Amino acid sequence: IGSSGLEVLALKQRFYELGYFRTTEFSDQFNKNTADTVKLFEKNNGLKVDGIADAEMLDVLFSDSAVGK
Repeated sequence: IGSSGLEVLALKQRFYELGYFRTTEFSDQFNKNTADTVKLFEKNNGLKVDGIADAEMLDVLFSDSAVGK
């Protein structure tokens, strides 16, 4: 929480593509809502649920096998 920038926008865009966000009207801020979405994604994809967008989570997120909402 507190990070910002293009990487966060890419993360949120991918969440939108997978149905986790309903709109593309999002900021480049990694906030509580983003962390909660990361946790839901981790749960749905069998990852350790910690709300941290680490390398393992990002690999799954940007893979063809990512499970949507």
